[in-house]
Amino acid sequence: NMFNQGLFSGSWDLPSFYNTHVIWDASWGVETQDASLLPYTINTAVTTVNLPTLNANSQVKTTQDNLRIVTSPTERMELVAAFRYHDHADNSESFAFYPVYSAQTQSTTAYHNLPYSYRRETVKLALSYDLGRHIRPFIRYRYQEYHREFVAVGRTRSNRVLAGLNMNVGPMVQFRLTGDYGRRNGSFYMGSYRTQLEATGVYVAAADTNPTANLGVWEWDPLMQMFWFANRTRTGGQFSVDVTPPGPVYVSLNGQYNNDSYSDTTLGLLSNRNQTYSLDVGYTPSRTISSNAYFTYQRINWGQAGIYFPGFNYSQAFNFADYWHLASSQPMYMAGLNVKDRDLYIGLPHPVGLTFNASYSYSSAGIDVTTGSALASKAGAMPQITMRCLHFGVTGNYHFSPRLALQLGVAWERYLTSNWQYTNVAPGTIGPSDPAITMGIGSPDYSVTWTTLAIRYLF
Repeated sequence: NMFNQGLFSGSWDLPSFYNTHVIWDASWGVETQDASLLPYTINTAVTTVNLPTLNANSQVKTTQDNLRIVTSPTERMELVAAFRYHDHADNSESFAFYPVYSAQTQSTTAYHNLPYSYRRETVKLALSYDLGRHIRPFIRYRYQEYHREFVAVGRTRSNRVLAGLNMNVGPMVQFRLTGDYGRRNGSFYMGSYRTQLEATGVYVAAADTNPTANLGVWEWDPLMQMFWFANRTRTGGQFSVDVTPPGPVYVSLNGQYNNDSYSDTTLGLLSNRNQTYSLDVGYTPSRTISSNAYFTYQRINWGQAGIYFPGFNYSQAFNFADYWHLASSQPMYMAGLNVKDRDLYIGLPHPVGLTFNASYSYSSAGIDVTTGSALASKAGAMPQITMRCLHFGVTGNYHFSPRLALQLGVAWERYLTSNWQYTNVAPGTIGPSDPAITMGIGSPDYSVTWTTLAIRYLF
């Protein structure tokens, strides 16, 4: 393998033109690969056809340009515009291969390597304005277009708008609030099973005998992520409040919310919602002693749809009666405490740095089968899992001299679960055509104590 790249960059300052700054960089690269290919098999008793080529003889060319302009039309206003272009051109040739299974039988079906090329273009715009009294609103916009080859989703476009406000409420309180909306659209699909589903309600897979003509057969595309949910709507928001009054105490409160909706999805992820809130309180009574306690709450909700192929025969026709829909809500709680003393005297010639930390977390996760004849009989068997984790740790640092230091740490952790097994299913009753969730035969619970020792010397 070999890779060569050239880079050019430059910047210009135009103070007489609204104090404008221009930054540009560009790079060009070429990567080649000509290593010899391995044989189909080392089993000399198997007769195989010749490899289509002795080596991959691959070549990939990359081009990237970045342009950023920052200007201030007024003392209070700032405008930013940026453009990014990235091109990944895979000029490798596609060949037909006939793999050998179990080192005994060579396939009669050709499998083709598909060179993967893509081009990504991104435009960003930002505006911020100082209203005075420590208030600064801003708005940002991003447009991105993605072109791909040899995948079912050939082109995607995304737009995102983010607006927010930074504000200082006096000398002790900093506040930040943001909200965003984005939309991602996929188009130029090189074949789509969804078209057949909407037209007839039945889909029949085709054999991948011609990769150029059958790129839309989703179960054969190695780079196809089986989703029509390239179309996505995302909404979200975030806030933070930091309070730093005079004295040893500080308080920080943060919250974040994201909601993804895949309204055009037939199979795959339908929705995903994530919300997180955290509270952090710190106390620093002296120059060498500091501590903080925190609490975090998070909840993840998602829903997805799939389809059941009897006997896992993916070329068999199916209909909408075999659909299944799953939904899950997963809450998580975490609390912790950290205490650090960097200058603790315990009768030794030099002080000891001591750190103590403790945390406890709880989470639960379950899957509900809302519809679908294929999984209806297994609805009560889906595990509803709860997980708890308790952790304690102590670490000490001792400096024998400015150059030599010793660190010793001890930690203990206990992890407990409940209802982790796949219940309501008798042994030997799950066949090859039954849906199942595998989590291992042993309990994942554990309790562990570990010790760390480190010696550091500064030369």
